Amino acid sequence: MSKYTKEEVIQGRKCGLKYFDKAVEKVGIQAILEKTVSFSKGSPDTWGRGWSNIDWAFGNAWREFCLNKNRESYGGMDSINLNEALSQEQMQYIADQCGLDIQQYVPSHDRKS
Repeated sequence: MSKYTKEEVIQGRKCGLKYFDKAVEKVGIQAILEKTVSFSKGSPDTWGRGWSNIDWAFGNAWREFCLNKNRESYGGMDSINLNEALSQEQMQYIADQCGLDIQQYVPSHDRKS
């Protein structure tokens, strides 16, 4: 269980969101969404089928844009949930592209109530 609520994560840009923000600044959200879809379709069952695999693909997609020329990491661990990083519309875009039901999304990381 996280020591933060969902709202604390979003407002404080915790659990890796500040690094995600850097990737968005660098390449834009659409590039990250498209890379997420590409990774998921290329390896559709790495972490099971459905949203769990999207979580994996999303994490790898945005982190890829944070690597420097020496392929060194962005510098942090993360436990980002899609619904903390993405808008409802962005999640729906992924759902539509991957044939998922957004109503079946369950966050991967528990948050404090």
